[in-house]
Amino acid sequence: ILERYEALRVDSSFTQGPTVLFGSVWDGQWWVPPGNSYMARLIEDAGGRYVFADRKGDGNIAVDMETMVTTGGQADYWGMVAEVLDSPTIRTFTNGDQRLGSFKAIREYNLFLGNTATEDLFGQALLEPDVMLCSLRQSIRGEHVADRVLPRPKYFRGLYKEQLQTEIH
Repeated sequence: ILERYEALRVDSSFTQGPTVLFGSVWDGQWWVPPGNSYMARLIEDAGGRYVFADRKGDGNIAVDMETMVTTGGQADYWGMVAEVLDSPTIRTFTNGDQRLGSFKAIREYNLFLGNTATEDLFGQALLEPDVMLCSLRQSIRGEHVADRVLPRPKYFRGLYKEQLQTEIH
């Protein structure tokens, strides 16, 4: 696992990767992982630059809407973990909030989802960090590395324009 993980890890000292927002609303409050979290490390190792990397904490961090719009709204990619029973749409990310429709990642269809309805993100995925890294890297960098290193990326899936263009908000 370690060898596969290291083979997939992007050395960010040689390249400036895309900025990544990771978070979602729960009970009316925005929550994001802190910069010292497992998810932030995965984003960095996948070649991304996590927009809340400077915030530290022991658990997810509450973020106000103004910060989400000013900081998160400029991110190249937006990812989240959610239970989605049907096909994900842009509304999965925006929950119908027009302000979120202006986010760069929404406008450019650069979204990725860890769907707990189809993937065991809080169980098996934790035992396969190499597989998680592979799917995250593919989602935020568009690099299809799975064939050389792993059989099939799972856990995170990039959502592409063709899948999402039927619903704008």
